[in-house]
Amino acid sequence: MLKIVKYEFRKGRTSLLVMLLIAAGLYLLAPLGRALHREYLMAISLILLLFYALAAFVYALVRGITAYSRELRGRTGYLLMMIPRSTMSVLFGKLLFSLTVALLMLAATVLALGASLAQSLPFLLGGEYQVETFWNALQIALYQIGLPPAQLAATALYFAVDILSSTLVLVGIGYLAVTLSATILQEGRLRGLISFLFFVALLALTGWLEDLVTPALNEMYVTYDMALRAALPATVLFVTLTCACTAASAILLQKKVSL
Repeated sequence: MLKIVKYEFRKGRTSLLVMLLIAAGLYLLAPLGRALHREYLMAISLILLLFYALAAFVYALVRGITAYSRELRGRTGYLLMMIPRSTMSVLFGKLLFSLTVALLMLAATVLALGASLAQSLPFLLGGEYQVETFWNALQIALYQIGLPPAQLAATALYFAVDILSSTLVLVGIGYLAVTLSATILQEGRLRGLISFLFFVALLALTGWLEDLVTPALNEMYVTYDMALRAALPATVLFVTLTCACTAASAILLQKKVSL
């Protein structure tokens, strides 16, 4: 499986490098704006990095689905069967690669966003609010709204775990939707539409199951333990569905799909 991940990294290293360079370029707008005393450049850096962090994470996951779809649609999928690994290992390797790239891009963009905040906030708010560092600005903001930092961190942990796991399941659903459409239609323009309909149906089923296991968020979580316990049922569900969809795709690919 690790060899599959290594192969996928080699195949997608150019696009990964481009995405990392974009994150670096967006960050550099902050020190450039500070050096030139251009507040709008620092503001642009913060806003674009905020959106880019989410966009890069989602794109890295969606890219895994579209790459798999192109392999089946372009008749290059037969190469999957020629690799001296099981189909199950190949697809789980692709899943692991997509998750690794998504987390790498998320970490890189969040790091760039944090560095941009550290550069920009003291300059933008230092005069009026006596802000010297980013953490000083965060403490002032939390004090103004009366929110303890530990409570904010615990609630943020809950949403981080929930969003990461719920986004991961999209890849497994995408794999299964593409494989099901390839099973039903070997050729034809309707294959993309069939994949989309399967994806929507599986996504709706996942949402219904999530509602059954996710507690209502009536208040912010106070401790990390409380946040993790609240996120655990949905996380287990999403991981289970991801593995089940990926395994089902591998079985269909090996037994039903003509490559």
